[in-house]
This record gives sequence, C-alpha cells and structure tokens, in this order.
Amino acid sequence: MAQRLRTAFEESFDVYGQHIRMTASIGLSMAPDHGGSPEELMRNADIALYQGKNKGRDCAMMFSADMAAEVEQRREIELELHAALEGKSLQLHYQPLVSCVGGRVTGVEALLRWKHPTKGDISPAVFVPIAEEAGLMPALGAFVLERAFEEAKLWPSLDVAINLSPVQFRHVDLPELLTELMDRYDIDPRRIVLEITEGVLMETSDRNRQILDSVRGMGFKVALDDFGTGYSSLRYLCDFRFDKIKIDRAFVTGIHERKRAMTIIQSVVTLGRGLGMEIVAEGVETEAEASVMRLVGVTELQGYFFSPAVPAAAVADLVASLSNTATPQRETKATLSDMRLQRRS
Repeated sequence: MAQRLRTAFEESFDVYGQHIRMTASIGLSMAPDHGGSPEELMRNADIALYQGKNKGRDCAMMFSADMAAEVEQRREIELELHAALEGKSLQLHYQPLVSCVGGRVTGVEALLRWKHPTKGDISPAVFVPIAEEAGLMPALGAFVLERAFEEAKLWPSLDVAINLSPVQFRHVDLPELLTELMDRYDIDPRRIVLEITEGVLMETSDRNRQILDSVRGMGFKVALDDFGTGYSSLRYLCDFRFDKIKIDRAFVTGIHERKRAMTIIQSVVTLGRGLGMEIVAEGVETEAEASVMRLVGVTELQGYFFSPAVPAAAVADLVASLSNTATPQRETKATLSDMRLQRRS
C-alpha cells in the first residue's frame, strides 16, 4: 500500500495550469507488534514518518524499537539542554587564529562546548540540530554572544570570532543585543568578528542586508564562514560587504597534493584580497598545509596544527606558547621553496 501511495505522486499535479511535482514520505506501524491501541500506532507511525524525512524524504519507513529509543534520547537531550542553558553550565572553548606573517596569534574563535555531568562531552553536531528543532537557537545564540563578550575582556589584544546562526537573524534584534553587550562589557566592537554562513545570505531579504550593514556600521567585523561549500555564490561577495572570508577545511585538507584545489584557493584569495578582505584557512592540520596556505597568500591560519579549542583559562598560556614557537617569515619562504623543488622532482 505504501508503494502504491508513493507511485500516485510520480505524476505531476495540475494546479491552475501549473504542473507541480511532489513526493510523499510515509510512516508505517502495524498491530500488535508496534502498539495495542490506535493512539500508540499513530504515534509510532509518526515517529517512522519523521525518520523517513530525516533520511532524505520520498520514502516509506516501518517503525522499529530503535526509532523510539532515538526519539526518546533526543527528547532527553532537549530537556537537559534547556536545563544547561538556564544553569549556564555550557562553556566556550577558543581556537587560535595565527597570522601568516611571523606566526603571531591575532585572534580566537569561540566554539560552544557541553560537558554533561553523566554523558560526558556531547558534540555540537548532536545538540545544535536538536536546539534548532526545539526552538532553542535564539537563547543558545544569545548565551554564546554574552559569554564571548564577557571572556573577551581577558585578552584585550586579541580579536574574538563568534558564529551567528540564521535563526538569530530571524528572531533576534541583533543590533540591539550587540549594543547592549558592548556597553555592558565595555568591548571595542572592532575586536569582535561575527561569522555567518551562506544560510543567512540565501535569505536575501532587505532585513538581513540592513542587519549586516548596521552591525558593520557599529564597528563589528563580519566574516563569511565555510566558503567553498554549498552554493558559495560569488554574488554574495558583490552584494554583501565582508571583512574576512574563511575557506572551508574541505579545500585545505591535503592541499599540497591537489593542484586543482590549490588553483581554486588562489583564485579566491586573489578575489578576496582585491576586495579588501582578509582570507582565513580553516582546518590546517599539517606543516605542508600551512606552508601552501602561506604560499597562495592566505592571511590567517586556523586548525589542529596549531591547537584544538581550549577553555578560556588556557588561552593566555596557549598564546604565549605559540608566540615562542612562531616561525619567522624568512624561514617560511625557504621552506616553501624547498617544497616546490621536492614536488618538481
């Protein structure tokens, strides 16, 4: 029966002269294995339906006990995330950004972390999607902004980068919130870099444009994050003004062995710097990757090669450690020349 229902959607529907194509996602449950009452069967079929949607839609899914356990686990995490937000028990860790000239630490990126009292570290890849579904992102985003502003006072010589979600643009008066935090913590807005992804830019509303123009007018810097993934339309660089472009780690990993990826990054660097933007390479994990990024003209580097994200209390020591091991620019050029000779041979 599920297959017959899906087949019925293969033909387009004529709606006032417009041919509309649709797909169907179907959830199934059967008595007595999946429930002994209509209510229980409907609830479990609904669980199967949403499981099918999460797996790409246009499919039929039969309910299983594993699905129920997953739903229950997500619900448990949602409730505990509520409690963690209210108790302010979430933390920010900070990953350094290192200048390609001299190896000086120029700033840090704030990354949200959740150390659960019994479950241990819960990855943002797990709890952020749950927060989005549960409508917690405005509160979560506000928490990250406030904590980052508060801790930024510990490092007056460093910029602090903070990720913004599309939800914050839709549901929060962002300029008002930033003004309040700036006044409360007496932070120079030129030290704060607000990172956005193309998810914000795809909603090319006048409101989003006004918000971005407003926060830049207040002195905050704006960075386009994860460039190279998704659509990554060059029109974004024309329609919106950015201070930084962050090249996604997918282009950086193994770059010294991928000539085409290097050519693409060189083009992005040339374009970005021609428009007056700084270029950051994310996900740098090896000396070879760092060397290539310096060679093509990237401004700053970020990744595990330098350090994973660390708690706020460890940032000062990390900055001092990286400063002591900074590579002079002259030596870096020699290393790059050696690498080019090795590749030719």
